[in-house]
Amino acid sequence: MADNKLRYYITGNASGLNKALNSASARVNKFGQKMKSVGASLQRFAAVGALAGGSAIKMAMDFDKNMGKIDALVGASEEDLKSFSNAAKEMARVTGVSSAKTSEAMFFIASAGLKGAKAMDVLEASSKASAAGLGEVSTIADLSTSAMNAYKNMNLSATDATDVLTAAVREGKLEASELAGAMGSVLPTASALGVQFNDVG
Repeated sequence: MADNKLRYYITGNASGLNKALNSASARVNKFGQKMKSVGASLQRFAAVGALAGGSAIKMAMDFDKNMGKIDALVGASEEDLKSFSNAAKEMARVTGVSSAKTSEAMFFIASAGLKGAKAMDVLEASSKASAAGLGEVSTIADLSTSAMNAYKNMNLSATDATDVLTAAVREGKLEASELAGAMGSVLPTASALGVQFNDVG
C-alpha cells in the first residue's frame, strides 16, 4: 500500500521577521561590547586597587618600623611612644605628608632628646616645611633639632629654625639634604663662637 504524503507550502512577506531578528542581533552585539568594556574597566579598577592596597600596606609597615626604632634605639617610655605615634599620624593627616615619613622624622626628633610639646612643635614645623617643598621631613627635622640643640642657650624655637632653613635653601638655591651636610658640621662651632643661627644660614 503506497504512502500518501500531504505537503503544504506557506508563502508570505518575511521582511518584518528579518528586521526583528536583525534588530535583536544588533542589540545582543551591543550588549556584548558593553560587557567587554565593563570587564576592562573592572580589570583596571582591580589593578589600581591592588597598587593602592600595596602602597598602604608598605606605608603601615614603614610606620611600625620607625616606631620600633624609637622604642629600641631611643628608649622612649610607653606614654612617649603613644604620643609620638599619635603626633606622626596627625601631622600626616594635616599636611598630606605620609605617616611613614612623619614617623621617620619623629625618630630624629626623639633621638635628639626632644619630647612633649617641643617634639610636637618640631614635627609640625618640619612637616609643614616639607609639604611646602623644602625637602624630606626627616632631613628638615634632623637639621632643626641639630640647630635647636646647638642653640639651646638662646632658646631657638622649631619655627625659627625652619624659617632660617627655608630662607637658606631658597637663597642658596640648593636642596635641604645638601644644606644638612654643610650645616651639621658648622653648627657646634658657630654656636660656641656666638654666631647667630640666622647668620649661619
